[in-house]
Amino acid sequence: LEGTPNLAILGGGHVVRPLCAVAAMAGFCVSVLDDREKYATAARFSEAERVVVSGFEAAATVLNLTPRSFVVVVTRGHRGDATALASCLPVKPRFLGLLGSRAKMVHVFEDLVQRGFSSEDLARVETPIGVEIGAETPEEIAVSIVARMIAARRGIAAEAVRTMGASL
Repeated sequence: LEGTPNLAILGGGHVVRPLCAVAAMAGFCVSVLDDREKYATAARFSEAERVVVSGFEAAATVLNLTPRSFVVVVTRGHRGDATALASCLPVKPRFLGLLGSRAKMVHVFEDLVQRGFSSEDLARVETPIGVEIGAETPEEIAVSIVARMIAARRGIAAEAVRTMGASL
């Protein structure tokens, strides 16, 4: 194992609380960034090593993201998601996932194309994110996302994870 992987969670909504807790239990060093002071608090995310109030456009710099970083984008809207991804894509993090529906992905990707990102750039974003386990609650969604990040940490490709899930 290569040491403790860093996970940057961009957004501070209801799914992020259990995501932060489950990821920390799974051995990730978690940072949470949100642009709202009332959401980005150490009290809300007690398992996080770092909680930062900042605009999403500065996420990669503020959180010192590297090609070894794991990133989950879960802001409150399409514009925030696109801005967060635009900040992170140039870093080429080891894992970059976007929480949301396929319809949301279309809007976010259209925005990123308008910002000059290529289809090759967009192909690096995993969305929908997580292992398909029929997750519905924020806690189940968190388990699904962390399971996918563990697989990525162990070098298992997204396609292999989907194949494994289909054979269960």
